[in-house]
Amino acid sequence: MLGDTHTFTPTLYNDLRLNYTRGRFSSTVAPEFDAATGQNINTELGLPNITHGGVPGLNGLFPGSSLGGRPAAPATGIGGGGSTQNEDREERYAVTDIVYKVHGAMSFKFGTDLSHALQNVIPLFAALGGQYPFAATQTNSTNTAAGTGGSPWASFLLGVPNGNVTLRNVEIPYYYRWNSGALFLQDDWKVKPNLTLNLGVRWSVQMPRTEKYDNQGVTVPIWRRTVPLASPLTLADGEVISSVRVPPFVFSGRGNSRYPLAHGLQRLRTAFRFRVEPHGAPVAARDHPRRLRPIAPPP
Repeated sequence: MLGDTHTFTPTLYNDLRLNYTRGRFSSTVAPEFDAATGQNINTELGLPNITHGGVPGLNGLFPGSSLGGRPAAPATGIGGGGSTQNEDREERYAVTDIVYKVHGAMSFKFGTDLSHALQNVIPLFAALGGQYPFAATQTNSTNTAAGTGGSPWASFLLGVPNGNVTLRNVEIPYYYRWNSGALFLQDDWKVKPNLTLNLGVRWSVQMPRTEKYDNQGVTVPIWRRTVPLASPLTLADGEVISSVRVPPFVFSGRGNSRYPLAHGLQRLRTAFRFRVEPHGAPVAARDHPRRLRPIAPPP
């Protein structure tokens, strides 16, 4: 982060901060089998895959109890695994600029906060190597789920997977982008030595996520359109929700004041909040944001 504080006058100064962060949040295999730089067990075993390095997923080889788990524990495998495996690198550029101005009994603060975020993701599930499920079915008495005996390990030694093998045949990276910004104004007004009003307003916008090469689906909500649910939802109190509306934009602000009492040992706090919505805004749960209620279409 780079910062610069410039004083213009004793009552006016500016604080500028530039920030850049970068991180790797990948969910993948051990470094020795890294998709880009690691060794490839698939090649040694004569199995297909599409990355430079990798390891196949051999699933279900060991029942949970075989590794010290509970008898009902899920079976355990080795190698590449979960469907959430990915190479995930994220970056963020941020600019914050705040101007401070003292004028009489008022201390003003206004500024902006801008952000540009990037997420570059490469899905790796079934790309590091195929997903090969094994079960006792292929080596039990009847080769069916109703058979007795059998062992997933024995099925593995025979090279007979249980069902389909999942193998990714192409890697499609996703380059997601987000832009956001905010403007704010704050005034700390010392009305009296023992009374200060803190007033402020903030406007912020979060732009929809985009993909560098438009490799994403897009939903464009239509203003004031009622969307019926395919299956009505019945709440615990018996209320039935059969349709929903996309909430509109809102504009809100807040303020508060402090008033010392009893020689500063206690303070009386007051606050206010306002909210402006378009006429007919279809937000039915203003007092209970966790609960959406069905909204009848306009006449």
